[in-house]
Amino acid sequence: MNKRYTFYTIIALLVSTLIFIGCGPKSTGSQLQKVPDTSTSTSTGCSYQEVKGKFKIQYIKPSTDIISQSLPYEAVEIGYTFIALDGTKHVSFTDKTFTHYLKSDASRILPGTGYVAKYKLEEGMSYPMTAFVIQNGTCVPIKFFSSKLPDDDLSELNAAQNKATETAVETQKAEQAQKLATTNRTIKEGGCTYEYIPGTVAINEVKKIRYDSDSDMGYDEYMIRYQFKPNKAMASDHIFYNLTKKIWSHSLAYYGNAVPVGPGYVAKYGLSSGMTLNASMKTLKEGNCEVFEIVIPDLPRDDFFEIKPSKIKPGEDLNMVGEVHVFSDNNEASFDPTIEAEPKDCLYETVEGYTRVTTVYEERSVDLSTLATNYQPFVVKFVFTPIEDYDKSKINPNQVHQFFIVKSNRKYYPGPGYIRKHDIKVNKSFPSQVQYPVAGGCKRLRFVNSLENDLEELNRDLQR
Repeated sequence: MNKRYTFYTIIALLVSTLIFIGCGPKSTGSQLQKVPDTSTSTSTGCSYQEVKGKFKIQYIKPSTDIISQSLPYEAVEIGYTFIALDGTKHVSFTDKTFTHYLKSDASRILPGTGYVAKYKLEEGMSYPMTAFVIQNGTCVPIKFFSSKLPDDDLSELNAAQNKATETAVETQKAEQAQKLATTNRTIKEGGCTYEYIPGTVAINEVKKIRYDSDSDMGYDEYMIRYQFKPNKAMASDHIFYNLTKKIWSHSLAYYGNAVPVGPGYVAKYGLSSGMTLNASMKTLKEGNCEVFEIVIPDLPRDDFFEIKPSKIKPGEDLNMVGEVHVFSDNNEASFDPTIEAEPKDCLYETVEGYTRVTTVYEERSVDLSTLATNYQPFVVKFVFTPIEDYDKSKINPNQVHQFFIVKSNRKYYPGPGYIRKHDIKVNKSFPSQVQYPVAGGCKRLRFVNSLENDLEELNRDLQR
């Protein structure tokens, strides 16, 4: 055999091999290949010749590649040819069709239909492109750059992956809701054992209770009231049966305080009277933890986006409906402003009724020097009349209760400003609730939506 012919044959085979393993025509191998350095300098030991030209799209078709089928969108193959502006012909690009890829981490992937639509790509279209043809070294033989055909736009991939994540989260939530809706679950949390009783809550009232000018939250405050209904009928002798007949209020749990929600929260979660949400009654079975809680997954109690930090700080008293402390007429002479601390985790029964003011007068017998306030104190007394069945050993409709404003575990007489602002007068009545403790070691009654724990006059007086 002719030695010269053999030599040229070997050289031709080596050149063909280099083109095949680089960015030559589409191969039938894996399309997830490592992307070489795209620098056009000689810093990597390779140098390139820059060739100005244009590309022409020969075809755009759905990909049938197995690997591309794993992409979270419909992948397409974009085949194009490159022509030098000066008519230069080169073995690296002349009469060859290239497949366009995107760079993703250390791999390359096919674009999708969204990419084609975004850049308005069509078969037969032609736009400027620059080719870099290797001159020496063992780097990728040829590289292309065109603003009309970028290889770093992964927006379609990112959007598809985000959507897939959101779908997975929604699916998980749906599965959890379905699980909650079918069986009681026993779960250990914080050293205690709880039983979750699945059910729903029906919202029966969404009502503004305070304007932002009177609120420590910095927004109009709303009361959300609801009733819990178990999915399976609960036996009448069940320890928590009566709690399914009560009306509850939804609030945020902000640094240990029960904070009313604002208009933004109401709008964000689409709250309205009559709507129904999945929920669970979380009840203590074993341990020394919180006894009872209604858990509503779609109404988080830690969404504080509306609370203005400048208006409220952790540990401060909140201008909310507070406790009314119960005193008999016999101990008023020895007024003690301190409030005895009670356990935090107590279970209460709630009874609907109405409050009626029985007494309003200036307290002139108390020594003003013993008080922390400068205004003239007023005595406000009232009675609570239930309108539903109640435990007569816990609630006495004839008992007279005295109202005090509460701040920092200390009670204060209301002043003349409070009396005028809230139009407090004898025989004034309004709907309210009383809550009496049934577990947890608490002793005091709590009155809700009765006389407000309005701190405006008190705060102004204490700042003098």
